[in-house]
Amino acid sequence: MKQPDSSLSLAQTVTEKFILFFTPIWTSVVAGIVYTEVYTSFSPEDYVLLGVTLSLPCILGPLLTLKLYHGVNVFHSKNLYWLKYNLYCGVLMFQGSYFITHYFYTVLGARYTVPTGDGRWEFNNVPICMYLLAHPYFCTYHVIAERIINFSQLQGMFNVLLILLLAFITAILETLSIEAFPHYNYPDRDAFLTKGSAFYSIFFVFSYPMYVELAKNGQTWSLWHTVVHSMGCAMLIMTTMDFWRLFLGPISPLVNSSLCPPFTHPVVGVALPS
Repeated sequence: MKQPDSSLSLAQTVTEKFILFFTPIWTSVVAGIVYTEVYTSFSPEDYVLLGVTLSLPCILGPLLTLKLYHGVNVFHSKNLYWLKYNLYCGVLMFQGSYFITHYFYTVLGARYTVPTGDGRWEFNNVPICMYLLAHPYFCTYHVIAERIINFSQLQGMFNVLLILLLAFITAILETLSIEAFPHYNYPDRDAFLTKGSAFYSIFFVFSYPMYVELAKNGQTWSLWHTVVHSMGCAMLIMTTMDFWRLFLGPISPLVNSSLCPPFTHPVVGVALPS
């Protein structure tokens, strides 16, 4: 049986390697759905099922690999990294979808038009499928970023600059990747790609280094410590985005929101092209 990296726990090694293994699978599924336009026949329930199908492997994959292949007790405290990792990303996924999406509505002028069955399949004006689909995205982003940051071994301002660069690259690549999906709309493409990506990168400016801390200390942290760490990260993100809302306002004149309130329904105060 292959031994884990000496500096990492078995659970951490298995969790991160499974996420890297699963990444080309879930991204291929999403790309295939968008490219073939099969989503045009999706019902609200189909979107939710897609979200469940792509998010569950991030949890069950490491758990089953540890249990069935390595034969370890997956609920022993030293083997809980798979759960801590998913808690960290899961809390960010929920906080990002429930709260931070509304900054995208008001500051960026974005909105979802995914069918939700007259609101039955949305939560706080955000489609439930988007909560679920955010999970594999965040799982992939954080494993890759953590490995790049640790591999670089940069210190001080050089490490800060690397995190800023990784955050912006993540944001702009995701923005470009969803352009072909017509159920995510925004009024000003140029502003969305530039200022909007800078705004979105705020998320990862905080979440990447804070995940590095989890990866470094995860074997000793409790589940509660992990949740509090992720909640603190989400609060830093939301506070910084709110400062943008207060002092910089919307990214484009096409985002018709003079007050730029922090939380509002996506169709209120937003001018979208017909």
